[in-house]
Amino acid sequence: MRDFFKKLDKKYLKVACYASIALLVTFFVGLGLYQLGPSVAIGLKMVHAILSPLILGLVLCYLLYPIVNWLDKGMQKLFRTKKSMRKLSVFLVILFLLAAVTLILVLLVSVITKQISRINFSTIVNLIEMLLADYENLMTKISDWLSKAGINVSSITNVTKSVLTGLAGNITSFGSTLLFGIIFSIYFLVDGLNISRYWKETANKLFSKKTITSLKSFGKDADACFSGYIRGQMLDALIVGLVATLALTIAGMPYGALIGILTGVGNMIPYVGPIFGYGSIIVINVLNWNPKMLLIGLIIVIIIMFIDGNIINPRLLAGSVHVHPLLVVASLLAGGAIGGLIGMVVAVPCGALIKLRFDKWVDQKAAADAEEEREREASKADSKDGDSKANDDADGAEGTEKADDNAENAEGTRKADSSKANSQKSLVKKVPGKNYPKSKKKKKK
Repeated sequence: MRDFFKKLDKKYLKVACYASIALLVTFFVGLGLYQLGPSVAIGLKMVHAILSPLILGLVLCYLLYPIVNWLDKGMQKLFRTKKSMRKLSVFLVILFLLAAVTLILVLLVSVITKQISRINFSTIVNLIEMLLADYENLMTKISDWLSKAGINVSSITNVTKSVLTGLAGNITSFGSTLLFGIIFSIYFLVDGLNISRYWKETANKLFSKKTITSLKSFGKDADACFSGYIRGQMLDALIVGLVATLALTIAGMPYGALIGILTGVGNMIPYVGPIFGYGSIIVINVLNWNPKMLLIGLIIVIIIMFIDGNIINPRLLAGSVHVHPLLVVASLLAGGAIGGLIGMVVAVPCGALIKLRFDKWVDQKAAADAEEEREREASKADSKDGDSKANDDADGAEGTEKADDNAENAEGTRKADSSKANSQKSLVKKVPGKNYPKSKKKKKK
């Protein structure tokens, strides 16, 4: 058992422990939320009602901010003053926006009214009279068919009532959200610099420099993901809507303006614009039973979507972060579940931001691991150099010791030879009567 735990990698064991703790915490939090179900649902609904106009105001401010700055600088140059004319600029931009929306709605209503006037109401009246005449028989047949299929008629009635009630509530909620969102955007545009300065000072007091650097990096990434995408997508929707409206109207498509506007508005959400275009063309021409116009309308929308997908949209979104289609679909589902239509509009840049931050985290992790590996290799190299140097020093000391021993041996041998020679000289005896040469001594001068 000890050998088994020794073989385990400590790094992956730590990751497994953290993952287990996270799963346990998630389980208990989910269990608590489930038990508190109704109260949590009411609280989340209130938070959603408060945050929706605030988020819409931030989005509008973010989109209109460059236009307000440009108009403010232009008016300062026009009136030759250094005083900021931001309030007037905001007022003019909001006024122009409301006028444009009102003009579009008026044109839309007028076109729809003209096209509705072409409908043959006498045929519709005759159809209604036929249905009313055979109402009881028809309802009996429908009830029998539903009961055979195992469907409860009362449940269908209740679902229909709840859907209609929810639709009316959603329309009212959307209107109030839009109104308060515009009000929030006006305040953000007028006093945005002071608000930004306040939050910067607050962040400097509350967080460390490292955290502030991370927040600034996150803000830059968010700006890169949102600015190009939302502005480009809105311009793309405007172009597609205008082109589709003109093309379908010229071709004589019934409700061509309505179909074109729906196609353009739906094009703000990926994969939704074509569905609006194709679906509305199919429904209108099938109800009117006009196969020729159905084919012409589908060909027109296919050509527009092909040009948009391959030429217009890539150029407008060239600076945005590219996102895989699977992540786009997942982001749309999550955004629709959380924030409805507005959530679907901002879902893709949110997904792109998450992807960008995750990629940066992976790159930083890989760089940190590589740096750690380099430091480990450098420490190993230093330890090897130290060992080799110690071995060289030991070898040098051993060589010096051997040289000293050899020198001592040579000195001992020399002394032994010298003493041997002296002893041999002392053994030589002088013979009497023999003249030995005297050693000459140098005279001192």
